[in-house]
Amino acid sequence: MNFLKIILRVIYPLVLSLLVGCSGNYVCPENPEPTIQHCKEAHHLPEGSSCLVNVFADQQENPSGLMVKEGEAYQIIAMPHQTWGDSKTEHHPLCGKEGNTFINMFSSFKRVDKALWFSVIANVVNDSAALEGRYSQYDLCNTPKIEVSMPGQLIFYPNDVNAMYWNNSGSVWLKIQRVKNQ
Repeated sequence: MNFLKIILRVIYPLVLSLLVGCSGNYVCPENPEPTIQHCKEAHHLPEGSSCLVNVFADQQENPSGLMVKEGEAYQIIAMPHQTWGDSKTEHHPLCGKEGNTFINMFSSFKRVDKALWFSVIANVVNDSAALEGRYSQYDLCNTPKIEVSMPGQLIFYPNDVNAMYWNNSGSVWLKIQRVKNQ
């Protein structure tokens, strides 16, 4: 009986307080540059061209529709004045936050354990590499310019624990520009 009282008085309010901050505190902004095409329309970018992709915080993968080739280089830019949320924590792309002592107890469960919480991660995925367990992964906080190491589709996501995307909200727009290789 005492155990049930503890759950009802301590744990239940704690869980409830976490859920209250999960219901869409962060808005999904409109396209910030309507003159730039959406990446799903572009399919592939010639050098010097750009496209936009909207990355949703509550999605484990946000396919851009943009197909990239080995050896190409891309600069990824977060459009200004955007925020998205992980429960009650506000984040600004491309970099996330280090996290507090409590949340960092779970940092080894992040999809990219060395990257900050909610940093924007880019992956290049293709069917044949996925079957072999290969993929290219880029922490855009540390490397906003990527040189593609294998062909495939560019996808994006905020760095979080796989099972915790349900408490994320909002979206951010990224501008993807094909640049010259160095």
